[in-house]
Amino acid sequence: MSRRSFLRASAVLASGLAALAASLSPLRDLDDYTTLERFVQKYYKELTPEEMDKVLKRIANEVEREYGVRPHVRTSSRWTASSSSMPSI
Repeated sequence: MSRRSFLRASAVLASGLAALAASLSPLRDLDDYTTLERFVQKYYKELTPEEMDKVLKRIANEVEREYGVRPHVRTSSRWTASSSSMPSI
């Protein structure tokens, strides 16, 4: 390896590490870590009615604890998917 190729590779590596550090820097200010349950609920899972009730109770408890008010939370039938509205694969 020549001196020039070593310096070039070192510069590329250093800039890559700097870019990685810059992209991860917002995580230092993160103080409200999410739970695995919330992450899965948000990104990967269609909830059953029982799971939806559990989630709504958890959200109502969080709102009550944070704001001191018990919310009235309910599901709406217009948001439930029927088998006829599901796309066929």
